[in-house]
Amino acid sequence: MARLSHSIGNTQPTPQKSAVSTAHGPEIKVTLDPPNKVFFLTDDPQMPKIKATCQVPSPTPVPAGGASSVSGPSGAPTSAAQSYDWDVTLVLNPAGVPYSGGRTTRHSPIHVTTAVPELSLPFTQIRGGMLTVTVATTLQGKRITGKAVAEIRGANPGARLIRAEGVPEILMKLMQLESSLQQFLTTHAKAGYPVFSHDGLGGVGLGQITHPRPTDDEVWNWKANVRAAKTHWDSKRRNDAKRLLQNYANSSDFRDLVDKYNQTRTAPLKPLIITLPPITDEMLDNEAIRLYNGAPRSSGHSLQEYRAEINEGGLLVVDVAQDSLHGTARWQEVAASDRIDFYDKWKIDPSQRGDPDYVNHVRSQVVN
Repeated sequence: MARLSHSIGNTQPTPQKSAVSTAHGPEIKVTLDPPNKVFFLTDDPQMPKIKATCQVPSPTPVPAGGASSVSGPSGAPTSAAQSYDWDVTLVLNPAGVPYSGGRTTRHSPIHVTTAVPELSLPFTQIRGGMLTVTVATTLQGKRITGKAVAEIRGANPGARLIRAEGVPEILMKLMQLESSLQQFLTTHAKAGYPVFSHDGLGGVGLGQITHPRPTDDEVWNWKANVRAAKTHWDSKRRNDAKRLLQNYANSSDFRDLVDKYNQTRTAPLKPLIITLPPITDEMLDNEAIRLYNGAPRSSGHSLQEYRAEINEGGLLVVDVAQDSLHGTARWQEVAASDRIDFYDKWKIDPSQRGDPDYVNHVRSQVVN
């Protein structure tokens, strides 16, 4: 990322290094206002307002005859203008953050030169982690520095703020199940740090965004995380779920059921032309829920949320039209027990199956 450079107040050009001693001088005292060790994002979210102030040690008295000043236009002594070079970093250190998998994030580097010994930290991104504010200046020909450190942690939004981002209620329920509707930890020593998925795959935040890899914005900015969750949900619903349901009517599984049914129709009965009912919005929602995080992770054998209903004898359930030439099959949502039997048949490892009753568990969530 590009290096952010600001000029605040009456900035001064950086002194030439050849004119400044690099010998270590006394340290500058740097304080933060407010004087916190931990700052928090607002639930909007916005970065906290922090001002850094530095206190430069008093100059060492110069012996008589020493050069302590430079001449101004009138020949009277005048002190050289002081300038302060600030560097601000904000980095997520994943140590101690549950399931973070070594994930780190960074605010774009901030470098600012001021003519006064203070700086209101000019954040441009929503980030958290370890905050380090460093300042350097020149005193009597020597470069001196100082540093202050603190933490910035996140604050969770309430359901009202999340709904205000246009999140459909079914997605609210899904996020309630996935993250307890939390972007940040609340009951841990690292409370205020991002909620990472327990599977260790790097999912994070309200929507447990995993693929593609969440951006730094999606890690710390809950609104960016929600936008990603909505995009993921819309794609699953409008594209993947719809395609699966539409393709089922042309699948070999359905054709085999139709053929088996028609083989039971003996003369003079003719084979039926059998179709499936139109796809409903509820079906699209449930299929999208299954695809969001309830399908096997690494298997070529998957079972979608809906299939044609069959009776105890294994025959297709068909509503025959009055013309005795056409029939309509029925959609049936796959029961959790049937899904487990399917996974057992194909020897899918239990750790890779997802929740067999995921859709019902999502729909039963209560979001206050």
